[in-house]
Amino acid sequence: MVQPVAIAVFVLIVLWLAVFALVMRANRNRSHWIDARDLKTFQHLHPAPKSNPLGRALVVIVFSSVLLIFNLPKPHRLLFMLILASLPPVVVLIKYVVAMRTSKGVMLQFQVVDLIEQGDLSQAHQVAREALELYGPTAYNLNALGIVLLRLKQWDEALRTFEQAIRTKPKEPNVRTLLGANRAYALLKVGRAEEGLVLMPDAIATFPTEVIFRANYCEMLAAVGRLEEARDQYAIVEELMDVTKFRTEAGREIFETRIAECRDALARAELRATPRAHGS
Repeated sequence: MVQPVAIAVFVLIVLWLAVFALVMRANRNRSHWIDARDLKTFQHLHPAPKSNPLGRALVVIVFSSVLLIFNLPKPHRLLFMLILASLPPVVVLIKYVVAMRTSKGVMLQFQVVDLIEQGDLSQAHQVAREALELYGPTAYNLNALGIVLLRLKQWDEALRTFEQAIRTKPKEPNVRTLLGANRAYALLKVGRAEEGLVLMPDAIATFPTEVIFRANYCEMLAAVGRLEEARDQYAIVEELMDVTKFRTEAGREIFETRIAECRDALARAELRATPRAHGS
């Protein structure tokens, strides 16, 4: 006669395999929603984590497995745990649920960019906060919020946000460099241009064609009186603008506005450096 425990073990293993099959089926279409950049698509595809059926299935099966383990005779517990651990679907499913969660966070970050380009900074701020609440204070989510705060000219809060993002110690070197460059601009805006300048050479070396970073670097150099270097950077900015392709016209306008700010800052610095005639 088959033991009830053996039946339960068999049913759980079948459930694991069934969910694994669903994961593989969904995975074939995953690129559709990971790479989507349309705002309506993002609004449609960022449900809260609790709406993920695969996530719910994982919770149910894990909970059932735990209950079964504690109801097994002691000699059988270790064996059952080894069986579960050896099932490829267990590892793949856990990784998939984590990837689903991460991808939704990335989609919210793209939505923030779209809203900034549309000029809806209030909604962009709300979505950035939502990403933090749903998916935690990751470097990416904090960076998105920091960019919105820069656009809102909330310099001190933006600086604190970028510094918090850096404290998460992201593994990717490029992400650390990106955060450093954004922190540098926030430092400029709170009157600490010298500190920001230290961070920019690495950013320029890593992202040599990034127009905004060049414009920020130009403004920092102008702020500390290194006018010749600032002029060189501004010349590179103008060259890059001629060859840069923008996803939207609104995105181009944001860049042009930022470059105009850089040009004005450079002009003011040159004016300050110009010797005034005696008695004028």
